[in-house]
Amino acid sequence: LVLLKIKVDVAALKDTRFSDKNATSNGHKQGPTLEDLKRVNIAATRMRNLRKDDSYFAHHQAEVMVKRHIPIEYIINIDNPDRIL
Repeated sequence: LVLLKIKVDVAALKDTRFSDKNATSNGHKQGPTLEDLKRVNIAATRMRNLRKDDSYFAHHQAEVMVKRHIPIEYIINIDNPDRIL
């Protein structure tokens, strides 16, 4: 399992959408606009070791959804991905 780091520029790709929580969860909000991106709690997405009962857990699972694929030039660490244990 590895973590790939993606350039922020991917947010501007056509058909990219932003979800404030896991996109399969009830009550999430998503869309393609800057306002949709502003709903994402960036601080919550950076938190580690959250439990499901933590108030930030749902927002920790916010998503950037890219239609089709992410071009390789947008992947910063493609030659040296971070290993996740």
